[in-house]
Amino acid sequence: MTARASSLNTDPETIQQLIEIAENMIDITLKVDLNGNIEYISPSCETVAGFKPRMLIGKPILDFIHPEDRERVAKTVEKGIREKARIRIEFRHRCADGHYRWVETVGNLIRTETGQGSGIVYGTRDISDRKKIEQELKNSEERLKILFEAAPDAYYLTDLEGNFIDGNRSAERMIGYSKAELIGANYFNLNLLPPDQRSKAEESLARLREGLPSEPREFVLNRKNQRQVYVEIRSYPVTINGRRVVLGIARDITRRKKVEASLRKVHLKLEKKIRERTKSLKEANTALRVLLSEKNRDKKALEEKMQFNVGQLILPYIEQLKNSSLTDRQKTLIEIIESNLRDILVSLVGGVPAGQLRLTPTEIKVANLVRQGKTTKEIAEISRLSHRTIDGHRNNIRKKLGIRQKKINLRSYLLSDGNPVNEA
Repeated sequence: MTARASSLNTDPETIQQLIEIAENMIDITLKVDLNGNIEYISPSCETVAGFKPRMLIGKPILDFIHPEDRERVAKTVEKGIREKARIRIEFRHRCADGHYRWVETVGNLIRTETGQGSGIVYGTRDISDRKKIEQELKNSEERLKILFEAAPDAYYLTDLEGNFIDGNRSAERMIGYSKAELIGANYFNLNLLPPDQRSKAEESLARLREGLPSEPREFVLNRKNQRQVYVEIRSYPVTINGRRVVLGIARDITRRKKVEASLRKVHLKLEKKIRERTKSLKEANTALRVLLSEKNRDKKALEEKMQFNVGQLILPYIEQLKNSSLTDRQKTLIEIIESNLRDILVSLVGGVPAGQLRLTPTEIKVANLVRQGKTTKEIAEISRLSHRTIDGHRNNIRKKLGIRQKKINLRSYLLSDGNPVNEA
């Protein structure tokens, strides 16, 4: 607000209009002399500060400014008077109840027709709410700055070309470059990315240019000292002050990668041991099967030998004794011997059907050849007997084994230790 003293003194109507405007404004209008004493103040001072105008007239304005702001306000006013310039300043103004409110004041020097200053007119506005918001924003910014700087992960900002804008302390520690070295540098030109990692970085940057976040990706980075560090990076497109930039968050996973590598080595060693153990078990199993097979063959041979010997060397003579002239008591004893011998042989040979032990030596021979898979023609040629004779022996064998007129294969019966097997 600028006014000339000549017009104020010579134009009462204008002065009256200005007074009416001032007295109806929400903001405070006041005039002070060059010594800083209040000559006029609008009624709005009561609404803003709780003072009635008469309580302030004639008093120094500095008395109502916060002690910490007085020197700064005084110097600003002195400079404005000296340079005959507009005065603009923010300070804390004391209210009638003793507390302070932030105000913004704009002052203009009033000059006489000779150009000499005669006082200052101020327009003062309450900005307490704005200052509160500014303080909250400042506090918020401070908190964000603390979080940004103290974050354990590396936080950094770049433009869409890969030039660093900012970074926190973790970023400096992670790659060994100072913030001063990073800001303005392009990460493609810093030897930060090994050749095999550049394509991944370019792919991520292309997504960010499209406004899409980059999925978490693992990178190997070259530190300033040329040692490598494994990191997992997440990147997001953000807008700061109307400018599109990239927020990157990098986490050091070097230790995790070393653990994973160790686990892979252990896994490979275990797999090798398992393969060796499996091979050893297979070899042992093969050897065991060979031993069992040999044992079964030996057992089979022993059974056949025992069966043959009993059938050839003992039973024929017992049969002759039974057909000889014996007393009843002697026949009974012979039958008991024959029965006990058969029982003993069955318990030893296990799979030999009891009926098979009643076969004649020739029938036993034929039965053994049948079990070996020989045909009637082959058995006849081996035994030098006719086909009819061999058929007769086969019928006698089936009869003595109790499978005559049954659809049971003779060879299968003999091989199955007496368990019937139907003929196909």
